[in-house]
Amino acid sequence: MDSLKKHIAVYAAIACLLIIGTFSITYSYFLADLQEDPSITSTKVTVGNLDLNFVTNQYINADNVSLIDDADRKTEAPYTKFVVSHSAESNVPGKYNIYLTDVEISDNFRTTDFKWELVSISGDNETVVNSGNFLSAKTGEDFKLTSSDIELPLGTANTYIFRIWLSNNPDENQIGLTNGFFKGKINIIITT
Repeated sequence: MDSLKKHIAVYAAIACLLIIGTFSITYSYFLADLQEDPSITSTKVTVGNLDLNFVTNQYINADNVSLIDDADRKTEAPYTKFVVSHSAESNVPGKYNIYLTDVEISDNFRTTDFKWELVSISGDNETVVNSGNFLSAKTGEDFKLTSSDIELPLGTANTYIFRIWLSNNPDENQIGLTNGFFKGKINIIITT
């Protein structure tokens, strides 16, 4: 029995030496075969401070909206006012897009008669950023209000008004627009 234990011990020692030797030779081969690739370039990572602030938490609701003439939209249309600002302490240029999120819209409001307008405010002046209708709007999907990125220099702010209305068309039967509903929340998506 002692002879069998000695043989097993010898075979186990030989197996261990073979495994260690094979690993060492393989490891040495791969270490010796490494070459520098001149096509690899260094990567530079810069960390900056992007500090854009967005001030609004108001949902836009349009239930039982009355028909109004397009010319009266500034005084009669439901609206929300909001501000996007870029801190002077920021050191990264900021760009953003404006969206409606959490959209809920009834099928009868998905029409060219249900209109929206996004305007930029400077003093008493309004400049139309973009406008349109809700024909392609869908419940549960974000609705983009800007057509391209808006750049915001450091230390500045943009003030906006977003308004919605049912456009009165005296030549058309618009009874189908009654009892509709709309809900959405203004949001921004920042890019750099």
